[in-house]
Amino acid sequence: MLAVKLAFYAAGVGSGIKSAINGVAGDSTGCVPLLVNFSDTIAAAKTYYWDFNGDGITDTTTLTPNANHLFAAIGNYRVRLVSEDLNSCNERDTSYITIIVRNDAVTTLNYNFASIGNCGDRNFQFTNLAVPPAGKTFGPNSFEWDFGDGTPKVLRNVSPIAHTFPADGTYIVRLTLKDPLFCNENDFVEQTIRVAASFQPAFTADTACLASPTQFTYTGTGGAQFVWNFGDGSPLVTTSGDATHTYSNAGNYTVILSVTDNNTCDAIKTKTFIKQILVSTIPVSLFDYTPRIAQVNQIYTFTNLSSGGATYQWDFGDSKVINTSKRDTIIKYGFPATATYDVCLFTTNSVGCVSKYCEPITTEVNPLFDVPNAFTPNGDGVNDKIYVRGFGIVKMTWRIFNRWGTVVYVGTSPLEGWDGKYNGKLQPQDVYHYTVEVEFSDKVKSSKKGDITLLR
Repeated sequence: MLAVKLAFYAAGVGSGIKSAINGVAGDSTGCVPLLVNFSDTIAAAKTYYWDFNGDGITDTTTLTPNANHLFAAIGNYRVRLVSEDLNSCNERDTSYITIIVRNDAVTTLNYNFASIGNCGDRNFQFTNLAVPPAGKTFGPNSFEWDFGDGTPKVLRNVSPIAHTFPADGTYIVRLTLKDPLFCNENDFVEQTIRVAASFQPAFTADTACLASPTQFTYTGTGGAQFVWNFGDGSPLVTTSGDATHTYSNAGNYTVILSVTDNNTCDAIKTKTFIKQILVSTIPVSLFDYTPRIAQVNQIYTFTNLSSGGATYQWDFGDSKVINTSKRDTIIKYGFPATATYDVCLFTTNSVGCVSKYCEPITTEVNPLFDVPNAFTPNGDGVNDKIYVRGFGIVKMTWRIFNRWGTVVYVGTSPLEGWDGKYNGKLQPQDVYHYTVEVEFSDKVKSSKKGDITLLR
């Protein structure tokens, strides 16, 4: 074993700094302010010392091979990484990278468009509105056009470009800056182009809930400019078609969408679509639980105190969820392991508006389990099902056999129980054999065999 360690240490620690900007690995230049993600590609050290401004002084020390830095001024920065492992033969290694921070971005990247030629021919002209920063000019291939219709991308100078779409429809047209002369190379702008010989506005709206954003989705044909009037004195002008709006008061609202499209053959260039929207109040979600001071292996009782709800979902923070439709349903629950759980109650009203209430609960669990020896599935609501009872159970396989060896029930969760039926038929009063295998939250496994008496 000692020889193996000596051979490992003899290799020495290495350092290999690498940068990434906006998720592009290896990128080392960009516009001020510039956030750069650094990493050690070797990642074999114990400690990492980062100098971001080249002054020889460590700015940040990390125990992981990653660091971020925001460069707030233009310039060339020689970034140094010292990777250290005092148990290696060379103890530390150094690597460098140069980060170039510039201030020559094209800040006016945009375009407009209009139909040309005969209406209905789907011919459009796109005008690039970008302006280079002072002292610089665009080249013959500074921009790339992607018309979103499967045709090849086109490299182009700043001058206008014409394009014919293959069919009526909706296209996402992207203009990308492809010139390394500018620090924001690969920045792009997109617009939605709706090509149609005739246009007809329409929209759908999500469930409108008080004080929550409501999504309005444009579903019409055509359209270039959209003016929304949400009925509460809050107009919105957009070119995308879709919109969101938050209402501050519940009630009925008349939403009017005015759509303009000068690129169609319609004589009327502006049309409207009107729809009534009901904004509903949101329910109040609230619960209480006992006991507030827990003991080991505690079963908690949760009481729903919500108002205005129609359905309820309990999320116990351990991937277990219980859905109920009655507010007065008493929930009893035991947690699988010692931990703090964020227990949340989601309350939904009749139209789909949701509110949430959460409380942290800290538990202590000592894993164990057992199986009762009898139950009475007679429909009186008392002891009608038999369950595996325990704490800290995360996996379970419970098989119950009749006297002829037929498996009449298989359970995989302590929340599930046997109701005494097999293939939908209540079984006779008798003694049934079972085997149960469980795995606890601490990874310990256990098993048990025994008998259950079904009484009728």
